[in-house]
Parts: sequence; structure tokens; C-alpha cells
Amino acid sequence: MRKIVETLKSLKKFMDDAGEKEIYLLLTQGSHHVPGDERSRTNPGHGYPAHDVKHLRVEVFDNETDLGDEIVKLKSKGYAYLVFAASQLTPTITHSVVFNK
Repeated sequence: MRKIVETLKSLKKFMDDAGEKEIYLLLTQGSHHVPGDERSRTNPGHGYPAHDVKHLRVEVFDNETDLGDEIVKLKSKGYAYLVFAASQLTPTITHSVVFNK
């Protein structure tokens, strides 16, 4: 299974739902273009100019095979130049013990 995570809150929810299972993350850098407004084109120095916004895209996989397949697919499409990182997350289970005197 593959899921694109939009916010840290949704990543936490995915991790909570996964329970004690390991999950795999693929982080890629992306960008999108924001066109400038009319004022910036007709009156330089006013309004906001066109610009690109960079963002981090996080995809979550529940097994290493799907993660590997996605990396191979990205590289085969010519995205080998993209900066990306892959990581395995293993949940840590903590227990609190309270002793009453």
C-alpha cells in the first residue's frame, strides 16, 4: 500500500494506524509554480511576482518491496537527478510503570 502524506498530523495518524508494523518513507523534493498577479505585470514593484514554491513530498509504504518498486519507477522515468531519501521507521513501544508508596 502507498499513501501520500500531506501533513505531519496525517503521518502521525498513519503511524498510529500501523501499530507495531514497520513503515517505509520516501521523501522527494518537488515544486510548483505560482503565477504573478496582474499588478506585478503591469506595475513592476507592486503585487507579487511569479515564483516557484519548493515542497517536500512524503510517501508512506507498508512494505520494502513497494518502496523499492517506486524508486525504480522514478529512476526509469528520468527522475534520477531528484534529491530523495528513503527511510524505515520501526515503532518504539514504551511502557510506563508507576510505583505507589
